[in-house]
Amino acid sequence: MAGVAAYLYIASGGKESSDDAQVEGHVSSVAARIPGEVKRVLVRDNQHVRAGDVLVELDDADYAARLDAARADLAAAEAALSAAETQHALTRKQVDASLTVARGGVAQAAAVSGSTAAQIDQARAGLAAAGSRAELARLELGRAQRLLDTAAIPQSELDGRRATADQADAEVANARAMLASAEANRSNSSGTVLAARGRLASAQTAPEQIAAAQAQVDLARAKVAQARSAVRIAELDVGYTRIRAEIDGDVARSTVEPGQIVGPDRPLMALVGSHELWVVANLK
Repeated sequence: MAGVAAYLYIASGGKESSDDAQVEGHVSSVAARIPGEVKRVLVRDNQHVRAGDVLVELDDADYAARLDAARADLAAAEAALSAAETQHALTRKQVDASLTVARGGVAQAAAVSGSTAAQIDQARAGLAAAGSRAELARLELGRAQRLLDTAAIPQSELDGRRATADQADAEVANARAMLASAEANRSNSSGTVLAARGRLASAQTAPEQIAAAQAQVDLARAKVAQARSAVRIAELDVGYTRIRAEIDGDVARSTVEPGQIVGPDRPLMALVGSHELWVVANLK
């Protein structure tokens, strides 16, 4: 019996036969990466396609509009960044200038205050001197009056003494006015010094002002990066409206038709790879 089997195998040339065999290969499922309405189906069952070929087109109107909006947002973000950077540079220049001016204002106010103090001292000295002269003139006027009563001096000398006393009183009044003016100037100069010191204190907040301006620049840069990401996502979505073949192969099990609403959860067709094929058979 074994000899018969060996004879039959040799007679058949060492080949096996089968009445149940099929060719199989790798199958790639094709689905949309984004939801949308099918606009065109560009392939049919059993059609051979290459990797990168467009299989199905989705309506891209909504996605194109989103892309336009994303690009507009990016342009606005870039403009805001430019404005923030300009403001940052301007703030640096302004705070430097303000600090210089404020320091000069304090020095000037202090100088004015010192000058006013000197004027007050001078006015007080002038008032004291005028008071002394006025007192002396009144004493001499009284002496002249007594001498006139005894006919020791003429009336003209008494009149001269009285004029001198009146002039001395006027000088006292003038000295008092000068002292009052100097004291008023001191009050004003004190207010000027306080105001100058306030401006200096405000100018000395330069680091905080610059830091705030820098924070606005950083925020604007972050918004630009976010807007660029949104544009990139929108560009990808527009690209995803053209569903392409991932591999070389033959179309199989196509179930998609124009007008359908599709999404990532529903396969549209399959691609049977053409590079790696094999036979599945039941051998006799």
